[in-house]
Amino acid sequence: MLVGSALWAATLGRYDILYATNTYALYNILPREGHLNGMLRVFGNLKTFKKAKLVFDFHDFTHDLGKEFEHGWSELYPNAKEELPPDVPEPKMKAVMITSIYDASHAPCLVTRRSVTGIVLLLNNFLLRCTSKRQNTVETSTYGAEMVAGRLPVEQVMDIRYKLRILGSPLKEPLLFLATIKVSLQVVLFRLLI
Repeated sequence: MLVGSALWAATLGRYDILYATNTYALYNILPREGHLNGMLRVFGNLKTFKKAKLVFDFHDFTHDLGKEFEHGWSELYPNAKEELPPDVPEPKMKAVMITSIYDASHAPCLVTRRSVTGIVLLLNNFLLRCTSKRQNTVETSTYGAEMVAGRLPVEQVMDIRYKLRILGSPLKEPLLFLATIKVSLQVVLFRLLI
């Protein structure tokens, strides 16, 4: 019951408890006293930060990555172009920027040793989608976990790009895919949740 209530709160926008709630959901069949204490801490966090809310900020996403790198994809794929249906409406609104921030923690689950992927998908500076999911495979290195984690945001961005194009929204290029190596997704989420 506690896990279901916490998942409901995460669905409504409290993405900061998503990872902890998903972890405790693994033990719904046979919960122990430690799992109950952990869920009570999650609800203590919700009670402490009960004024937290999502902010609708449509300004461009600003990042402090330092030097930007110019890519040369046209050299590698000279004839590549995006597939769109023939009846796509002409864009008439302000262009939006899609940013995907993802990270993987290598083997935090002591039972299965599977890695966990965290993805934050931003539309301009607005939090559009947040995902925390255990990976389907057991990776032997952090590099492997990061490579597996990189596939999911690409699929999500392709889905969002297609939907935005169908709705007639122009997109700013290039898209940003940020793999957080030193900064955790919790820091990004706390910046977006006020």
